[in-house]
Amino acid sequence: MDSIKEELDKMTKEHGEIKEQIVKGQSSLHEIRKQKVEVGKELDKANSRLYNAKEKLDKKDQFQDTNVLTPKEKKDSKGENSSEKTNAGIIEAASVVVGSLKSKLTTTQKELERIQGLLEEERKAHEKTREELMKIKSTN
Repeated sequence: MDSIKEELDKMTKEHGEIKEQIVKGQSSLHEIRKQKVEVGKELDKANSRLYNAKEKLDKKDQFQDTNVLTPKEKKDSKGENSSEKTNAGIIEAASVVVGSLKSKLTTTQKELERIQGLLEEERKAHEKTREELMKIKSTN
């Protein structure tokens, strides 16, 4: 009788520990999902900035007819070539940021999948322990 009671206490303790692990896993899962949303927002912003920079650069490239420009405007447009190089640098930097954010998003998604797998394993173990606990209780 004492051994059954000890085993019941042991199972109850294991059950409590598994519950705690599930709560911790769910909390971690929530944090990862929150990070995923934040990284997604950052990625969207970076993509938007990249798109806007490309559009601005394309508009500058489209203005090629210099015959209608005054000499001062022609001089200013020649100075814009260095500005175009700067814009190209900005676009390149934005592309690097977008790549980095995509990498972070992928890493976070993989971590989320891993945590979900662990959570599922813990749920199965919890259910098994619970069933064993019920069997022990029903035999008393």
